[in-house]
Amino acid sequence: MAGKKSVQGASLTIEQTNRHHAGTYMCTADNGVGAAVTREITLNILCKLYLIFIVDFNIRVRNVFHT
Repeated sequence: MAGKKSVQGASLTIEQTNRHHAGTYMCTADNGVGAAVTREITLNILCKLYLIFIVDFNIRVRNVFHT
């Protein structure tokens, strides 16, 4: 998400994002009247949780005693 984005209106939609885009950004608002205002914003990305399981079937068991 590098570079400037210019938006008119009350909302901003950022498409094609992923969880790696989350973080702190600088946001500047300028309507041409008075000085521009810059604030730090935090972008949170909501995404699905993916779990990856790695199973090692080469486990050796030693010192097992059955009575």
